[in-house]
Amino acid sequence: MRTSGIALVLFALAGVHGADLLNSDFEDLKGRLVGTWSFTENGQSYDATFEAVAHGHAILERNSGFIAVYHPDGVHFLLMTLYTSDGNQPRLRAKGFGENPESITFVFQDITNWKKGTEHINGLELFFKDRDHLSEKWETLSPDETRTRFEFELTRKAAKGKQESPEFGSSIETLWLPTLHRRDPCGFAFCVSHPIRSHSRVPEFSLDFRTRSCRFKEG
Repeated sequence: MRTSGIALVLFALAGVHGADLLNSDFEDLKGRLVGTWSFTENGQSYDATFEAVAHGHAILERNSGFIAVYHPDGVHFLLMTLYTSDGNQPRLRAKGFGENPESITFVFQDITNWKKGTEHINGLELFFKDRDHLSEKWETLSPDETRTRFEFELTRKAAKGKQESPEFGSSIETLWLPTLHRRDPCGFAFCVSHPIRSHSRVPEFSLDFRTRSCRFKEG
């Protein structure tokens, strides 16, 4: 029993080491964003959706008047291409979450199909107040170099179907782990070792980076 638990933890830690080649900031961003959100603009309520696409290698945002695609740029940077209603496509670049784990800032890199002498999107900050509240802080740049900022307050919409809180002793349990991402071996170790202490036999388990949860079933 004890040996099996240790083996599982070591297996999980090995998985973390193998994941170092991935862009951990992108995986973190994907885990935070994917889902359906709502926001209000000029008194009108809208939905914004974030979807993992291309086998999890990109995030597609559908919003009011535009779509955006986020993807890794190597292992340290992220790129976002914004497809606007004006017909231009600004590309913004970010260097991970940096010192503030609640915020990631995308700065202007270049733009296609832009008409010279017109305003364009120049930057974006995503600020996560908590798991269910997100601020999108946009910046525009006008021809006279004036920078204008505006923002949207997004609230995550509850998923369809209610999920009961897990209780130890049930046959199937799901734990949401705020720290579970590819850079955090402690999250893996907790996910694997926690159920072992709660059940008489080693359970089957799986990890979901998108929802930052681990799910296990009694063996």
